[in-house]
Amino acid sequence: MATVGGVLYGLDKSYKPFVYFNNMLPIFAAAIVGGIGNPYGAFLGGYVIAFAEILVTYAYKKFFIYLLPEFLEPDSLVQLLSTDYKFAVSFSILVIVLLFRPSGIFEGKKI
Repeated sequence: MATVGGVLYGLDKSYKPFVYFNNMLPIFAAAIVGGIGNPYGAFLGGYVIAFAEILVTYAYKKFFIYLLPEFLEPDSLVQLLSTDYKFAVSFSILVIVLLFRPSGIFEGKKI
């Protein structure tokens, strides 16, 4: 199934050698944030990283259009950060967690 998925992905998108390099930092950050060697930690770390990236880089214009009255509707996208900063958000969370809790949210394996 993985082979068929990879072939179909390659037919749809142009294949480049580092096509999944953009996914490595958030996956690595999620594993470290959750705690290495703890499956529940990896699960929680993935959610923390994903929701933080979306929360900071989401364009809230449509959300505010449905929520606010017509005279208060925003003209611009109302983003905290551009979507170009998604990797910076995941890296920042990784650094903060490593500073305050080096073993991750759930304590991982000890060496």
